[in-house]
Amino acid sequence: MPPISSTAKLIYDAGMHNGDDTAHYLHQGNRVVAIEADPSLVNDAIRRFSGTLETGQLVILKVALVDQNGGMDFWINDDDSHFNSLNQDAVTQKGVRSHVTQVETRHDRLYRR
Repeated sequence: MPPISSTAKLIYDAGMHNGDDTAHYLHQGNRVVAIEADPSLVNDAIRRFSGTLETGQLVILKVALVDQNGGMDFWINDDDSHFNSLNQDAVTQKGVRSHVTQVETRHDRLYRR
């Protein structure tokens, strides 16, 4: 990774998923705040990006951004994590294998219903 330049942009990667976009932004020398609710994807990212986490170039928030602070059910699609969601119907349609976990939520002032 190139060093963080004084002109580095601050990028927010909301829904980091597997971290491929985050890796691209870091490679360009940017600082990144990555947001991901899926605990297993966050754990994978912590291992993948340990160096940039240590330097502060990357910050990972293990939260879901919604209209309330606290916690909510988060549905994990066991076959394709692209479909993970706070919306149970979006994940469990067509009988796909899934499970639920509790995730921390944070209020995002820009969030609108």
